[in-house]
Amino acid sequence: MTRNRIAALLVLTFAATAHGGSIPAEKLSALDVPRLDKPPVIDGVMSPGEWERAAAISGVVEQAGNVLHPRPTTFHFAWDAERLYLACRTWVMPGYKPRAGGREPLAAGVGDDGLELHFQPLGKNLPPGQTTTSSYKFFLNALGFVGEPVRVSVGQVFRNWMPEFLSAAGMTEAGSAPLGGRWLVFEWSGTVKDFELAGPHQAGDMWHMMLGFNHMPMWMQARIPASSGYFDPGGYTRVRLVEGKPVVQVTMDKLPGPCDGRAVAHVRVVNHAAQAASVAVEVRYAAQAGQEESELAALKQSLDLPPGQSADLELDQPFARALGKDTGTLWITATSGGETLFRYFAYLGGSYPAEWMSYIPPKEPFPLTASLNPIRSNLSISGDRYYLPDPAQAVALEYALRPKAGGPALAEGRLETARLDYFTDFRQLEPLAAGEYVLEAVLRLRDGSRLGPVSREFRKLDEAKEFAEWWGTELGNIER
Repeated sequence: MTRNRIAALLVLTFAATAHGGSIPAEKLSALDVPRLDKPPVIDGVMSPGEWERAAAISGVVEQAGNVLHPRPTTFHFAWDAERLYLACRTWVMPGYKPRAGGREPLAAGVGDDGLELHFQPLGKNLPPGQTTTSSYKFFLNALGFVGEPVRVSVGQVFRNWMPEFLSAAGMTEAGSAPLGGRWLVFEWSGTVKDFELAGPHQAGDMWHMMLGFNHMPMWMQARIPASSGYFDPGGYTRVRLVEGKPVVQVTMDKLPGPCDGRAVAHVRVVNHAAQAASVAVEVRYAAQAGQEESELAALKQSLDLPPGQSADLELDQPFARALGKDTGTLWITATSGGETLFRYFAYLGGSYPAEWMSYIPPKEPFPLTASLNPIRSNLSISGDRYYLPDPAQAVALEYALRPKAGGPALAEGRLETARLDYFTDFRQLEPLAAGEYVLEAVLRLRDGSRLGPVSREFRKLDEAKEFAEWWGTELGNIER
């Protein structure tokens, strides 16, 4: 310990709010991000030591009200002259497999479980003549694929932006995360060329960044708290690139957590400076019911960090709070030498749906989609093996289409080739009589057993009777 002391300010506050709300401008998230001499490997594995000197911010909120979501999610950041580096780690409940409809490069989409990111560069390397109105939005799904890259400029969306990011994703072993869960890990890197910048990154460059992680297990747009929409970067996290300064990691990885009446926060201060930095630490919890506010927990501590060293603080204690009645806010800051290194603010709700954190298996053993075109008499079918624990164990999809009342199959098949884990077929049928039909399908496994059946029902109308007022007339060309 040296005579010079680090000055870090950490504040966590609970105050009442019934349904959350917008984030005050002075409390928008802020993060100083360090330059790293050794870049991380983009392989979907956060190897020991790889990100321990990066900056980190934790705690996604339900975007409509900025209310903290109970699923632990942390973003790590670093940079060098050529690239930005990001890693994200989020908790996956036991038994759940993250959704991924986009199963090839550039195919990730809004329905996938994964990251939704929107970055606005504001640094010294903007090209000559380019204003600060351009920003860049994209998705990154659970297979590590990027999708839907768009440049946003002056209220318009342009789809001619084609970055060449490095990205990867991976899952840790079952039971490696709290409550028997797993960690879903993303790693990503983008160059100055990807963001159409004119020169290298430099200390002091600023960015606005929306850091979102969508869904799991239901539709839920969740992100680090922000005060503007998904195409307006003005209210996103303020990210500043720094060099030779202290940076902060805040993680809230423990379960139960703040949404369950447990105050948790792990804070690491990493001193990248060539000299000791000066920091003071304060932690405070307060809760409010009605108009009365009460302090729940407080911590004050001083730390000394020599050059190049780090120090950790751990907050982990229950607080007396009637879930479903009280609500509050979570307020975290870290400062050094009068500068804000880290800032975070979110609302905390009193309760949340159980299915957010407990897996409810689907009623059907595998996803099946089927459609029948009654005019052209064709059948489209797709069975998905991706969500099985080991997709390769499903070696075929067998299906048959029959009248619902019974009788011989009108179409049947066995599909043994899966592309992107989909078994698909398209069949031309003989014209169908009016009536009800059912398609049944099973997945045949490598050991000879089967999953299913899963069924879909169709109704074929007598179009000439049902639509007599226009059928066969010249009111329209039914073939179009």
